[in-house]
Amino acid sequence: MPFVLNDAKSGGIGSATRQLNDKKNLQQTDFELTSSLYAWEVHDEGIEQILDNLSIAGINSVYLITPMHPERRPFIEGIPEGRQTYFFPHNPVRKEWMAEDARVYFFPDMSMYGAIKPQKSDHAWLSDTDWLNVVIKAARARGMRVGAEVSHNYIPKSVLDRNPEWKQVNLDGKIRDVPCISHPDVKEYLLALYADLTKNYDIDYIMTCMLIFFGDGTTANSSCICQSCQNKAKKAGFDLTTAIPILRDNARAYPEVEQFQKFREDTTTEMYQAVIDRMHKEKPNVGFRLNDLNNWNTGLNLTRLKSHIASVHMSTHQEQGGKPNTQRISRIRSVRHYIGPDIPILASVTTRLLSTPDMIVNMIKTSVEMGVQGIGIKHYDGTPFSRLRAVRNGLHEAGVKGFLPVLGIEAEQDMSITGFSKDAFLTENCIKLTDAKGTAWASFKYETGTYDVAITYTDEKLIQGSLELLVGGKQVAKWELTENVDCWRRKIIPDVNIRNGEEIRIIGTADNLKGDNTIRIDFVEFSPKTI
Repeated sequence: MPFVLNDAKSGGIGSATRQLNDKKNLQQTDFELTSSLYAWEVHDEGIEQILDNLSIAGINSVYLITPMHPERRPFIEGIPEGRQTYFFPHNPVRKEWMAEDARVYFFPDMSMYGAIKPQKSDHAWLSDTDWLNVVIKAARARGMRVGAEVSHNYIPKSVLDRNPEWKQVNLDGKIRDVPCISHPDVKEYLLALYADLTKNYDIDYIMTCMLIFFGDGTTANSSCICQSCQNKAKKAGFDLTTAIPILRDNARAYPEVEQFQKFREDTTTEMYQAVIDRMHKEKPNVGFRLNDLNNWNTGLNLTRLKSHIASVHMSTHQEQGGKPNTQRISRIRSVRHYIGPDIPILASVTTRLLSTPDMIVNMIKTSVEMGVQGIGIKHYDGTPFSRLRAVRNGLHEAGVKGFLPVLGIEAEQDMSITGFSKDAFLTENCIKLTDAKGTAWASFKYETGTYDVAITYTDEKLIQGSLELLVGGKQVAKWELTENVDCWRRKIIPDVNIRNGEEIRIIGTADNLKGDNTIRIDFVEFSPKTI
């Protein structure tokens, strides 16, 4: 449902739908700021609304994760007791979602695949739409870069269960529910998957954090010893079949453990090189972006791959677990050492769950000081709007060209209130309506000019009411709260003329306040059009 506002010219109601980061407003910078997207959130929020929201941070690159591994979203692993009920902060349809196992959210060209075929969603509302194409069209219309990600799992467990010869096997004989790239069918599928995405979609890059092998990197207590690996190793001159009982007796047995580790590294390197070559056969200009989630312990050798990969996206989230940013510094230094000076590094910044605005600013400043060429936020689906503001402010404070600070008013900090009280909702500090009518006001402290004004608010279930914006005593927008979605929303009012020192006033009314169901206001943002 589009928002509506009072149309001063006609005296009636007009559409207030607005794209804030269209081409003319997109950040003019070579610094890439990217965000992941999921098909279900594109369905729920709408791609235009998502891109409007991401413009808070200044995002200039997006990628759809397809296929995705199964996990609860928003991600809560490692979150302490009491925070396990963390929900989507701005999804109007659902509070949480269990991601499907390795389902694709694009329309694959089945003629390109062999024994293994891509599996589409079990839900018609996801399988009947080419969500990658939806993202591409909207992003291109705004002048943004766009890509796709092949995530941890790329073949569903249900498919592997019917074909156990495709699964990995640990040294101890335990079978893992993940595919082994040594099997010809698995390799054929990966080549087809990357070729399909490259050939049939207008993307700039494909990123991956595929789970290849598992282990500690110092012993053979890891994967894989499946029959396909034994056959492949034998062709390469390593008798893995004979080495297995020796390594089971002593996982550090020399030279078998060294041969085993080298075999895994050779297999991983060969697979990535084959994938990249297949992509470039279709389109030489589509880059391969490696997420270094899997490090040398699992067979990854960045030095051997550096002439093939286009960029590295680093999974650096340790700060939200209380670890110092010295680990971020050492990770960036280490990756730079192995890939050399010319390959761009994008450092990930966690904007979800346990992150705070100050933490985000510090992560960004540290990364920029270490010379990264981009930042990737993790992940939009669980990111409160205040964290998106922190991203832009962090880039500005770090001196990255093209990123201006967020201009705005924090409702709970900067506004005088009557009929409201201070509150917190879905991780955001805010104000909430406590009477049938409430008013919040503050002086405009920025330069006189024309601004797009965005108000972050809630439109909760069981509440019937409205919000009204006045500038200098004159009404510029009023809208009814009829969505009943129990999450944060953003109302964008374009082209508002505001003079320095004028009063910004928001009036909230509700006919039926019920318990904790009320109207909440978090932030009033001002995006300058002319000053």
